[in-house]
Amino acid sequence: MCLKLITKIIAIVSLAAVVSVIAATQVSRTEVHDQGERDLVDKSRAILDQLEGTRDYVASQGGLADYINDIGRRHPDGNVPKELKMNILRRVPIFASIKVGQEQSERSGYNFRVFSPEPRREENQAKTDEMLIYNRFLNEPGLKEIVSSTDDSVIVYRPVRLSEKQGCLICHGHPSQSPFGNGKDVLGYDMENWGDGKLHGVFAITSSMASANAASSDSVNKILLYSFAGLILSVLLAWTVLRKPLENLRTAVSNIKTSSSHLSATSSEISNASQGLSSSATEAAAALEETSASIEELTSMVKMNSDNAQNARLLSTSAMEAAARGEQNMQELISSMQTVSVTAKKVQEITGLIDDIAFQTNLLALNAAVEAARAGENGRGFSVVAEAVRQLALKSAQSAKEISTLISDSVSQIEVSYKTALQGGKTLQVILQESQKVSALNNEIAQASAEQSTGIDQISRALHDLDKVTQNNAASSEETAAASVELSNQSQQLDSMVESVEVVLNGHPKAS
Repeated sequence: MCLKLITKIIAIVSLAAVVSVIAATQVSRTEVHDQGERDLVDKSRAILDQLEGTRDYVASQGGLADYINDIGRRHPDGNVPKELKMNILRRVPIFASIKVGQEQSERSGYNFRVFSPEPRREENQAKTDEMLIYNRFLNEPGLKEIVSSTDDSVIVYRPVRLSEKQGCLICHGHPSQSPFGNGKDVLGYDMENWGDGKLHGVFAITSSMASANAASSDSVNKILLYSFAGLILSVLLAWTVLRKPLENLRTAVSNIKTSSSHLSATSSEISNASQGLSSSATEAAAALEETSASIEELTSMVKMNSDNAQNARLLSTSAMEAAARGEQNMQELISSMQTVSVTAKKVQEITGLIDDIAFQTNLLALNAAVEAARAGENGRGFSVVAEAVRQLALKSAQSAKEISTLISDSVSQIEVSYKTALQGGKTLQVILQESQKVSALNNEIAQASAEQSTGIDQISRALHDLDKVTQNNAASSEETAAASVELSNQSQQLDSMVESVEVVLNGHPKAS
């Protein structure tokens, strides 16, 4: 069965109100219970403060030690009458505190208990659960209070520690302090040799939660009563307020449905146009990719030519530099040959001079020999010397002729080499000039190749950008087509949602 929207809204409002009432009752119950628990804890603390005040007050009156010593002197055998023991107990601070707690518990509606693991009275023996509390106080000396609560009761615990100042060690101290000298206190109990601050027991105030629980139940009943009345008023108010707006909403939904139909038809037309544009853009992108690939291949070839031209330029530069060095070396060789030729001519002149000197020496030696012959026996020795000098002069002349001949041959060879070197220098100059021309041409080729490569790179980048734009256009066209399809789908979904809204509003789809 399909319900109208207003019926659903009223049902939701009612459900929300019921949930709110349940939450409110739970919160109220918890808050009243917690407040009652806090009140009982405060009350128990006040009672315990009063008991501690009673203990302090009785201790401040003093005289307990003197009174016990006096009894010890009067009853040295330790047989103290019962009435006298009761008088002693009334002067003991902790006993007075316990007595006040027990008497007030009957009038104030709480339960008072003191327990210890080593009590002097059997009814004060700590139970198992009470020993847990005692051990907590024992293990945590700084702990002043423990609060324990259940649904039915609240218990507040406080530790009871021996105080030498309050006279506790008169009965619980060292046995040597016994008033009778037998290790027993004035009441006849064995003295335990305990010290100041020793944890002896625990005070427990137990309060019932019955009154707090009753107040909580009363609060819940009132909340339920008022909430039911509010629920009835909320339902009537929701019906009155929502009826007219829901009618307007029905009209708006009908208009949206009409617009959705027009939107669906328009989106179909856009989708068809976008698909055609996408196909054209895809073909253009493919053509641009082929052109871009050709440009890239041409770019690679131009780059190769540019690299080769650059290498040729480097090689021609190296050859030009080598030719320049060869031309310089040839000039140095020519200069050296000229120097050698001049030197050889000087040597030739010197050898001619030597030849003349040798000739003159030979003549002088002949003259000397003639004169020695005329001198006869006296000139024989001189004649021998003159002959030796003449022979040396002949040898010198012969050597000078040989040297002159060699130098003449050398000068002739130097002349030939000089002419050859001159011709080689001219040839190297021609090579140098041609190398310079080749280097200049290679530079021009390299520069032209670089400019051509730059131009092709620019064309390639332009084609790449154009290809990117074309691809973007193709992608945009595809996205537009996809968006148109999506828009058409959304229009159909909108029709479905409008029908769903009509079902929600009317409980059934509106007839076309």
